Amino acid sequence: MWGPVNARLAPRGRILPNGVSLAGIELARPAHICYPWLASRHNRLTVENPAPAIMHADPSPELIALLARLRLARPDEVRRVRGRVVRLAHDLPRFESVWVDALLQRRILTPYQAAEINGGRGEALAVGPYVLCRHAGSSGYAERFLARHRESRVPVCLTVAPLLEKRSSELLGGLDALVQKGRAVDVPSLAVVNDIGEEPRRVWAASRDVPGMTVAEWMVRNGRFPPEAVLEIARQMLEALAVLDSVGLVHGDLRPADIVLSGSGKVILLQPGVRQVLHPDEMPSDAKLMPEAYDYLAPERIACGSPPNPRSEIYACGCLWWHMLTGRAPLRGGNSLVKIQAAQIGRIPDVRLLAPETPAPLAEAVTAAVQRDPRSRPQTISKMATILGPTTNYGNATLRHRLHGHDAGVAAWGVSARHTAAFRHSALGVFIAGGCLVAAAAIGWAVWRDSGRSLEDAVPPRLATAAAAGMESAAPTITDLVAPNGDPERQDAAPDRDITPPNPPGTGSPPDVFILPCDSPVALDAGSLRSGQTVRGEVDARPIVVIPSPGLTLARENIRFQNIDFVWDAPEEALARQATMIRVQASSTAFQGCSFQSARTDAIPTAIAWLWPPDEKTSQRALPSGTIAIRDCVFRSVAAGVSCHTRAALAIDVDNTLYLGRGPLLDFRQYPRIDEPIVIRLRDVTLRESGPLMTCYWDVGEMPGAISVVADRCAFVPAGTTALMTFASKQTPRPVLPKIRWSGQGSLLAPAAPMVHWQDEQGRLHPLDDSAMSIAGLVRSEVEFAGPVGSDAGSSRVVRWQVPLQSSAAPGADPSRLAKSRD
Repeated sequence: MWGPVNARLAPRGRILPNGVSLAGIELARPAHICYPWLASRHNRLTVENPAPAIMHADPSPELIALLARLRLARPDEVRRVRGRVVRLAHDLPRFESVWVDALLQRRILTPYQAAEINGGRGEALAVGPYVLCRHAGSSGYAERFLARHRESRVPVCLTVAPLLEKRSSELLGGLDALVQKGRAVDVPSLAVVNDIGEEPRRVWAASRDVPGMTVAEWMVRNGRFPPEAVLEIARQMLEALAVLDSVGLVHGDLRPADIVLSGSGKVILLQPGVRQVLHPDEMPSDAKLMPEAYDYLAPERIACGSPPNPRSEIYACGCLWWHMLTGRAPLRGGNSLVKIQAAQIGRIPDVRLLAPETPAPLAEAVTAAVQRDPRSRPQTISKMATILGPTTNYGNATLRHRLHGHDAGVAAWGVSARHTAAFRHSALGVFIAGGCLVAAAAIGWAVWRDSGRSLEDAVPPRLATAAAAGMESAAPTITDLVAPNGDPERQDAAPDRDITPPNPPGTGSPPDVFILPCDSPVALDAGSLRSGQTVRGEVDARPIVVIPSPGLTLARENIRFQNIDFVWDAPEEALARQATMIRVQASSTAFQGCSFQSARTDAIPTAIAWLWPPDEKTSQRALPSGTIAIRDCVFRSVAAGVSCHTRAALAIDVDNTLYLGRGPLLDFRQYPRIDEPIVIRLRDVTLRESGPLMTCYWDVGEMPGAISVVADRCAFVPAGTTALMTFASKQTPRPVLPKIRWSGQGSLLAPAAPMVHWQDEQGRLHPLDDSAMSIAGLVRSEVEFAGPVGSDAGSSRVVRWQVPLQSSAAPGADPSRLAKSRD
């Protein structure tokens, strides 16, 4: 139907129309006339649009020269892949990227090298005498690569870090000293730095390549380690660390990515001492570090930026072994700030609560190693090794057996391709596959059923008794507050919550609870309290604590107050100055079910004044952090709820709280600087006929930091036209507004209340345009309460609002959970 076509025999026996030549790809007539299918695929190849001459071009001279300089491929090796390039390109021009892909398929280039060359970064593959082959991870302060020597082609582990000119000599001197010490400890269990160098804007350190799998890679594939494998790894680690200690060297960066497990069951520590040289100051304000960089860093190093020592090494070992046994990091948090806070104030629970099968020597060693106070840890590596004992042939065989997947608790589902093909084509294989699926479902159901058992069934009796006596969370957040007897107040609490007995197992000490008498008002002596104590009355009773004029000063960490009524009763001479009920000079404290009010009507105090850190030099050396938690509390007749005199990264958690004070709920006497972020978490909070939610005093000369507010199901109805937030400063605080991030859902703001006010030096208030702020989850609505403002918290229950919310539950505080009023 197309008409006659004269044909001639083409090379290789292919029939082509007259005028068509494969060598030149030229058509005597439009291709779509002779072959419509060709027009759909190659509609550009017509008489008017012949193929470009680049189809026969060789690789560019620049690519050939680059590969030759990097010793990746000779010119003849590059041209040898021409056939593969033709197949890859088809009818497209042979771009340089096609040649790179062909070299990748021939395994002349690695995927990382191909990606860098295609991205125009090929020159960066050369680092000193080495060429980078694969990216092996980042630590925040440096990048790690698998590389090889360009001349000898010997593989190495290469760490590359940015170089500042002012630190050039310091870095090179430290790395050179590291090489000298490494020559004295050249043992198989240590991959020490043996070559260093400097380039424009970067410095590098090389060590021998260690074939094997890192602890991090093993856990990604298999989950947590078997306890007997962790015991052998711990013993080998301590032997290697003892060798380092003998020459005055510490590793300084013990983490899963730096521990390699060889196929022979040996443990190798990668590049000891590198972190101490490349990142000597562990300042928490250094935001470039990854969150996991703080998982194994001793609290004293974060607080003071001190260099590593044997005690900090022991702490890192304990955290690493805890992680391997439980399958999760010892510190919670998804960002560096939360990790820093947890490292400073958090408690790592006993490993047997989550891994009850842990051998007794290993559990004892982990518990001793993760103590926050360095004086409570074993003082030397040798003492730590004494607890675990020496390595054994049986332990090495067990580790080797586990690493090869035999009896590792993980099903070996993989089989060879040949057996897979035969299996796929057999009816018996289908039957067996169905049986395997049924068995897997049965096993999964059994595991799920066992996971629902109580915690007491999974831990030894001695630990179960200690846990039942009083369990404390790692950090005093609202979700971790516990009832007076130590039982979790919520029955649906997660079983894997970070909990720990208040005293180490086996000490025989009673739960750390301070009981107050409830038959009459008492005066509390803060000097008699200890860190970590819970202060409360008898069960089902509320003590009244009368606060004298000097106030109550708390200098102990992690004090918790439960179900206490604090009453301010000051003499006449104390009214002239601004009074404070409770002064907190600690990084962490919590209040649950408490009330704060003044017994006088002519003067009102600030409920809580938070002074942290007490020493201003601490905030200059490092970035301190602090956490305060308030739950089920009522504030009446107070000038402010929490007045923050702080220079730190703060986390403030307020849950189910009624605020009826005249001033702000949160009063920041100094706006946070750029390295002092503040996170405010509000849930079911009611502000009624009160001052603003937050007041900040901004110094115009300071760069403002970020304040993140997350408000869920709150009702903000301040008095009159009081704004939700007030900023006091000499000039208009417009640079501050973009730093405020408001998020959450289901919170209401009274229509008459402005979002932001500026208070000038004369005390006058000016409304500000809040368009520069990021606000989400806050809507304006009229709010109706159950009754007028009074002493009864039930009258402040929200009964009606005018906007639809995602939940039918009323926003604001739940009076049934609040502290009951007293006559």
